[in-house]
Amino acid sequence: MKINILSNIYTLGILFISVCVFLCAISIFASFIPWAQMLFVTTGKCIPSWKLIIVCVKANVYKYIPGNIFQYVGKNELAIDEHLRQRDVASATIMDILIMLIVSIITAFLFLRKSFFIVLFNYTNKYMLLLLSILLCCSIIIIYRVKYVNELISKLFHHPKNLIISIIYYIIQNIYISSIYLALIAKFYNGTQPLFSLSPYIYGACIISGIIGFLTPGVPGGIGIREAIMIYITNGIIEESTIIPAVLIFRVISISSDLLSYILIRLTLLLKAQKSHTKRV
Repeated sequence: MKINILSNIYTLGILFISVCVFLCAISIFASFIPWAQMLFVTTGKCIPSWKLIIVCVKANVYKYIPGNIFQYVGKNELAIDEHLRQRDVASATIMDILIMLIVSIITAFLFLRKSFFIVLFNYTNKYMLLLLSILLCCSIIIIYRVKYVNELISKLFHHPKNLIISIIYYIIQNIYISSIYLALIAKFYNGTQPLFSLSPYIYGACIISGIIGFLTPGVPGGIGIREAIMIYITNGIIEESTIIPAVLIFRVISISSDLLSYILIRLTLLLKAQKSHTKRV
């Protein structure tokens, strides 16, 4: 379609793009919240928020390493810094991921309703879904017999407040990111149907495209997958001339916010190190 990204960014305005980048960066800084809840469940310790923010923001950029898992592996840096068991930190991360997936799937279903199943069967491999379902059932049976996992489940239900906070966070986070996406689409939208009436479908499409991008193995940050799914899902609902530049610019915003948050954390650590050195002198 010969879309000129720089031209579209210029048309939208640097201020609008900057605000979107800043809003996405806020969501990256806030990503420690559900992880902190699960860490309390697995370790019983209240770790200072600023330490968790540093680890989360640093680990966030690892998602661009092929494999799509290193952003979670990177969080185990906390185990070394805080002298925690690697198993407990890894368990907190896994529990956080599971809550995120479950909440996101339910939220997408509530927005898409009947369309959810159409999207699910049209844009995923049915045999792969069946295989994953069988593996999931087998895993649950095996895991249920593991003593450590039973202890974790028991701890989780003994801390309902932490579980509820995580669930609420992911509901808000899904709506928050989808709202930024919607604002971006609105800038390009010129259809006859009011965009407000299409917003539930766009929210659901945004969430489910993020889930599929996350679940696709080996794709750094879901690049390409999330954009393609978003375009396919909204096909016939929103014109390609609207959705294609929107998804491409949203990826630019997403990468920029990852970079911005990482730079801010690095600068903070550098200033802290210099301040500490000055005090010693």
